[in-house]
Amino acid sequence: MRTPSTLLANLYRRGAALRVRGDRLGVKAPDGVLTPEIQSALKTHKLQLLELVVLAGEYQKLLRDAFGLLLRPGGPSSEEAETFFAEQARAMDELGPDLAATIYTITARGWRKQTGVCPWCDDAGECHEPADPAST
Repeated sequence: MRTPSTLLANLYRRGAALRVRGDRLGVKAPDGVLTPEIQSALKTHKLQLLELVVLAGEYQKLLRDAFGLLLRPGGPSSEEAETFFAEQARAMDELGPDLAATIYTITARGWRKQTGVCPWCDDAGECHEPADPAST
């Protein structure tokens, strides 16, 4: 059986978007992603997923804000970097390493597409994206 964190990471990697409105969980996914097994797992883990989707959104915002500091001349201050790393560690504890890594990768790819700046190497030229741990 899948854990809620693993289920959510899998859905994100497969292009699904999830949102929370009150006590409702909205899922939009490409054709073929929401198999009967996944739909059943969504119902089974709904309460945990509601919490995880909110936490995932908070982590995405944290990452986008941190990536934005890369565009600032001089980059982040040591205090900003320390705060980011503490918040990132908290997010990884709450989300689990697989889900946190998936969110990081997806958010970083979106940032690179939006800005043209690679968040992995802070370079507007060639990107040095690390290998996806889920594909190895």
